[in-house]
Amino acid sequence: MELEPQVRRQSNPVTPKSIISFQRETAIAKTDFSKPFEKKVTARPAGDDPQLAKRLKVKTSKRGLHVITFTTKEGKDISISLNN
Repeated sequence: MELEPQVRRQSNPVTPKSIISFQRETAIAKTDFSKPFEKKVTARPAGDDPQLAKRLKVKTSKRGLHVITFTTKEGKDISISLNN
């Protein structure tokens, strides 16, 4: 959240923390905690064995998603896309 343009352009050092806190509270208020988590794992592209990551890359996609890519010791890339 610190990388969001509306947060980064603030000159007062207290303002970014307030914006992030507000965004977090807004996201929590929109979350429906009454529904149980549904685990929908259909396939494990990296296999069932644990993987050791040797490199981590974080970027923001053109659609505004935060993409975390782990590169394993064997050279496989595992990417996770997250919204705010």
